[in-house]
Parts: sequence; structure tokens; C-alpha cells
Amino acid sequence: MTYGRDHWQKPVKFWQQHMYSDECIFDISKWGSTWVTRLPHERYHDNCLQHTFYSGRGSVHIWGAISQNWKSPLVFLCGTGKKGVTAKDYQEQVLEPVVSPAFLGLYDYMASPDSQYIEDQAPIHGTRWALVEVKSDLGISLHP
Repeated sequence: MTYGRDHWQKPVKFWQQHMYSDECIFDISKWGSTWVTRLPHERYHDNCLQHTFYSGRGSVHIWGAISQNWKSPLVFLCGTGKKGVTAKDYQEQVLEPVVSPAFLGLYDYMASPDSQYIEDQAPIHGTRWALVEVKSDLGISLHP
């Protein structure tokens, strides 16, 4: 919200030259019970049983980006860290295969010399300096 408040009076051209990204975590686990109304003699009928399946996953972490003239593919992130997706995962699954090629003109994203990559302060983006050099080496121009 701060970014929007600070830049709301900028001209349309300002907004058109940025790529905005975000990630989201969806909880896919099913907690609790589902109640089934049945007659006593229907106790073991298949349509009166609650089947369970445990996949080992409780959530799905996704990433995407948009700009005035481009929409990224939706990336399902696979975390390799103890607590899920790490900065290294973000680099290998988002920056290198999607964002960098877009800024280099390999996708339909029409990057201009003024184009900038906008991301929030999520921990997977790396610390203030951890991925800044990597992003620069990949040809990704960051918003200050």
C-alpha cells in the first residue's frame, strides 16, 4: 500500500514500464470433519463414508507477475528449505527461468531501458543485498 500511496500521481507511462510480481500460499489441507446424514442401516454405504487421503502437503506456494503488456506464467514453487521456499529456490525457479528471459526480450514482455522489476519485501526475495547482485547479473533492473 505504501508504494501505491507514494506513486499514485505518477503518469500512466510510469506504471506501464514496471513488472509487478507477487507470491501467494494456498492452504490445500482439509481440517475438520464432514458430517454425513445417514440412516442406521447405511453405516457402511460408500456414499456415506468420508474417504481420506494424506498427500504430505498442506499448502501450495505460487508466484506470478504482470505488466502493462505481459503476464507471466504461473509458477508453482517447490521449497527445498526446512521452512519451505528459500531465496535460492526463488532464484532458480523464478528469476532465472522467467524474469531474466523476460527482461532480455525472450518472452513477449516489451522491456524498455526504464523497465523495473517490482517485488514486495517477502523473505524469499533475499535480504537487502543477497540477491541484488544476482538480479543485476541476470539483467533484471530493480526498483530502488
